[in-house]
Amino acid sequence: MFIFLVSIHILVCIWLIVIVLLQAGKGGGLSGLFGGGSSPETLFGGGGDNTLKKITTVSAVLFLFTSTLLYIFVTRQDSTSVVKPTAATSAPAVPAATPATTPVAPAASTPAPAPAAAPAQSK
Repeated sequence: MFIFLVSIHILVCIWLIVIVLLQAGKGGGLSGLFGGGSSPETLFGGGGDNTLKKITTVSAVLFLFTSTLLYIFVTRQDSTSVVKPTAATSAPAVPAATPATTPVAPAASTPAPAPAAAPAQSK
């Protein structure tokens, strides 16, 4: 199902790119944005709805729909993560009670040698 959905999404992406590139340029560039162009169209496009605009709208909606479906499919998928390893099941949940032990005296150690005395300086 996932591979089918990804292939439909890729086809819709390619279709949307082709449809957008087929549309005729409006001309004027940024000069039309600031009132310098003599085009009768407004900032948000022309007044008439032609077939190419409708196909572009439907393609964009289909693209958003497949993107949303892919997001839902990926986030609800059960998969183990490499980054977050699962907790070990062999470790006991509660540590066993340890028997009372008597304190052990520290082992006898040899005393550290005293520093050597510095030779007296004669005058």
